[in-house]
Amino acid sequence: MVVVSCGALGTPQVLERSGIGNKELLDRLTVPVISDLPGVGENYQDHQRIVTPYKTSLKPGETMDAFIRGGLDINKARQEQDPILGFNCLNFAGKVRPSEQELTKLDPALQEAWKQDYKDQEMKPLAIIAELQA
Repeated sequence: MVVVSCGALGTPQVLERSGIGNKELLDRLTVPVISDLPGVGENYQDHQRIVTPYKTSLKPGETMDAFIRGGLDINKARQEQDPILGFNCLNFAGKVRPSEQELTKLDPALQEAWKQDYKDQEMKPLAIIAELQA
């Protein structure tokens, strides 16, 4: 058994490029089909998250601020082997799921969506809260 984990966006790409996915799509892209699994890459649902930036006394090169704000030239950083490319900018993160009592206060449409997409998947959070080093 092989486990591939490249995140919500990366895993389907790796699988499809390896020939695992919807045969019709792979045939159109001339990728040899290893396994016809039509669900690969389908039904993507964006991550829900709350990111909280904060001020710090760290120097500019010690935080992800320039990277996040777009002020860091990624090609230059790669050429210079900037250590920031190895940073993990999250100091902590938490997953949030509402309680049964909180669910009763949701709009009926949201309650239905909860039942369909979240209720029976205990490890699937409704939101992810993360503290971001800025």
